[in-house]
Amino acid sequence: MQLAATTPDGGYGSPVKFVVMALFAMGWLWVAPKLYRDTLLAGAKSDMWCGLYVGAGVLGLAIWLLSPHFAIGVIAFPLLVLLAGGLYVPHRNGLVTPHMKIFNGEWFRRLMERKGEGVLTVHQRIRIYGRDGRPVVLNDAQQLDPDAVNEYNIVQDLLHAAASGRASEVDVAPRNQQQATVRFVVDGIVAEQPPMPLADADLAIRFIKDKAGIDPEDREDVQKGKISIDIAGTPVDMEVATTHTPAGQRMRILVIQELVQTNANTLGMGEAMLEQIDQLMQTNGILICSGPPKSGVTSTQYSLLKRQDPFMRLLATVEATCITDIDNITQNEYGETPNLPKQLATAMRRDPDVILVDQVPDQQTAQQICDFANDKYVLAGMHAKDSFSALVKWLKAVGNIRSGLANLRGVLCQMLVRKLCPDCREPYQPDPQLLKKLGLPPQRVGQLYHPPTVKPKDKNGEVIPCPTCGDSGYYGRTGVFELLVVDDTFKQVMMSNPTRETMRAAAQKNKMRFIQEQAIQKVVAGETSLEEVIRVNQQLKAGQASKA
Repeated sequence: MQLAATTPDGGYGSPVKFVVMALFAMGWLWVAPKLYRDTLLAGAKSDMWCGLYVGAGVLGLAIWLLSPHFAIGVIAFPLLVLLAGGLYVPHRNGLVTPHMKIFNGEWFRRLMERKGEGVLTVHQRIRIYGRDGRPVVLNDAQQLDPDAVNEYNIVQDLLHAAASGRASEVDVAPRNQQQATVRFVVDGIVAEQPPMPLADADLAIRFIKDKAGIDPEDREDVQKGKISIDIAGTPVDMEVATTHTPAGQRMRILVIQELVQTNANTLGMGEAMLEQIDQLMQTNGILICSGPPKSGVTSTQYSLLKRQDPFMRLLATVEATCITDIDNITQNEYGETPNLPKQLATAMRRDPDVILVDQVPDQQTAQQICDFANDKYVLAGMHAKDSFSALVKWLKAVGNIRSGLANLRGVLCQMLVRKLCPDCREPYQPDPQLLKKLGLPPQRVGQLYHPPTVKPKDKNGEVIPCPTCGDSGYYGRTGVFELLVVDDTFKQVMMSNPTRETMRAAAQKNKMRFIQEQAIQKVVAGETSLEEVIRVNQQLKAGQASKA
């Protein structure tokens, strides 16, 4: 059997004809991986469409090789390949938002703009690592691909801006059919960033999903993954979560190092209180760590647990999600709240000396903690506005005052306030009447501080932002803590008359310094401003009112 290589039209022996066929085939194979990448981005069925495209090319080559005339193959091969592509384009354009459509007027306009920019170069500002710990870099072929370089640079710009801006959270969400909003949470405050083109946001989300171990093809389900970056030699871990909205995909990134601290000396608690807590944790018992949502309770629990000697005491945690890995501590995840009692029982059977429990949602969990604390120690987490509210919540969960107080050693409560920028804070003379309202002797307070009211300007009259805080006036946050020590005297008061008033009176008699007093002391020390303390208190009151 002879192929068409010896056909009457001169066959395929001609070098020119062979080169033409080879060029067609190379172009077809070059497009195949790009088609696969595009189907992932568009949410189309990649196996079906790529199979159709490859099959069309194979059929075209077969016709070309078996045809007695070279010209028939020249027409048949590209016609079949273009037909497959022509079927795909309307289908994929029907799946995506308008800005992602291809081969329309807007797409050609962007393409011409891209060509006018010249050759794109890779801008590596930070090192990115995937979920598997491997560095994310572009190979030689990808560095020559403008689309790959553009996608990589978009992700570099986004993550570098988040890291250099000290963001603890990053939120990228569709705003409309052309733009996506970008929000950073810096020191607990939402900071709006310049919007980015929706096409760029989709590229960034797909890229990060792929590196975070998330299925790029799944555009419907809530998915979670992890990446990390290295900026200026400092490793930063990030938890990625993606969701679907009617306008497109949304991505949230939690920056673990900004959200969670594990060093008790950096919390803002003070050495005297730390020593007091260390004494409370020398034997068996329960210490409740409480605060409003997002007030750093997890950081406090981790930090106090890490102050224990892991070689002398077996340490464990039971958490919905282990936010960060802690050396020499056994961490257990339970996921959904109904799974907590079972996971807690499993962890307790391993007989740890100290165990961290991130919440106490029901009586079963509370009773497990009470029983375990007969000869072990428990750090129990709770959401509450102050120590007394946390104590009432704990006793209600246990269901019995005597059992709830039996092994309770103390209740710690906290809130977070922003710290004044040390480089641009501004001193001022406070109003003596205001100081009296705050319980501060005017003669003992020389000056307080607040963010700058007069800002330097350049020769054009433009404000020169502070290089340290970026002109926010604040840099970082610190905790404000109150510690209610539950000793025998306090327990007697609770057993005889368990009201909020008697609790406060007994605590005050025991020289407890309430959280508002601690906050004012940080104002006097110049760590934070009076305006910041007022802002946080108003925020807490608003949160309480919304729950009522």
